Amino acid sequence: MVYQKGEKKTVKIWRIFAITGCIALSLSLFRQIVFHCSYVLPSRKNIFSSEVLLILNAAGCAAFLYLSFHPLKFKVYGAVSFLYSVVFLVDGRNSALGVILYFLFVITLYEEGLLKKNTKLKIVCILLLFAALLSTEIRYGRKQFLDALLNKSDYLLVFCIALFLMTEKVQKKKHVRQQILDLTQYPDLTGREKEWIGLVLRGAKYSYIARQYNLQTGTVKNDMHILFDKLDVPDRIGLLARYSGCKIISTENIETEARGDTLPIKLK
Repeated sequence: MVYQKGEKKTVKIWRIFAITGCIALSLSLFRQIVFHCSYVLPSRKNIFSSEVLLILNAAGCAAFLYLSFHPLKFKVYGAVSFLYSVVFLVDGRNSALGVILYFLFVITLYEEGLLKKNTKLKIVCILLLFAALLSTEIRYGRKQFLDALLNKSDYLLVFCIALFLMTEKVQKKKHVRQQILDLTQYPDLTGREKEWIGLVLRGAKYSYIARQYNLQTGTVKNDMHILFDKLDVPDRIGLLARYSGCKIISTENIETEARGDTLPIKLK
């Protein structure tokens, strides 16, 4: 993918993070395989075995290797953060780091625009899952469980405050954001592609677009992937996260608002 000038610095930074993560997990794998280093303490009631951790580290290494070439695929960062947060929180190896990784997972959901709809319900589910992961540590005894909660209280406070701020920010964006998508800045777009952008931002499915233009759904999907590259967004969710609710300015200087109340018929 060709990145714009403003994105190149961001891409470089995230690529460095991905390469660093790949190297760190590669070293961890090397220690586990060659020196048979186990991260499982025999005295603890661990749920995840050394073999599971080996598979997890191998998957994490592969994920960071992929991110080295596609550094802005934040969904992959979110998936890796979630998996490691589950291991750290459930087995208590480094529960503080588990809280941080879970928080990074939530940030990824926010940045990908996955908290825009049913925000409060999703926040409640995130908190319930987090509480369930923390409660697994009670198997080590009530005293140790309470001590662990006390040690993590500062992280938990920051986590809850950040969730509250995210919720408020998402709700505020729904009311005050009025972004503009100026299609005149994308000269490679065809007239039909501009119509499709408007349809997608209004909530149209690929099957609907295919019927309107007498095309196969698969053809529409393939053409949309090319269209996403032109707009520098990863996929349909990325397009909606960035431009949902904005005004669209086409080459005909006609402004339309990308809201999901009605679906326009294709232009003749």
